Amino acid sequence: MIKQVKIYVTGFKNTLAARMAYRFDIFLSIIIALLFEITIPFITFLIYRTGAGFPGWNFHEVMLIQAVFLLCKGISFIFFTGIVW
Repeated sequence: MIKQVKIYVTGFKNTLAARMAYRFDIFLSIIIALLFEITIPFITFLIYRTGAGFPGWNFHEVMLIQAVFLLCKGISFIFFTGIVW
């Protein structure tokens, strides 16, 4: 088990070092990720602003569900993406 954790940590460090080697690449990927992740909550905001909505759900409940999903997606990306097993 310790060997697998060391392999994972080494892979994570290598991936991070490769991304940080080109500073523009890491900043551009952060900006693109933020823009991509904000689209769904923004569309929800526009739906509720126009007076429409999802039956039985208010704005804050829908945003809470989306926030939990984005949080889980972000945590899973840290631990499971970018490493070839």
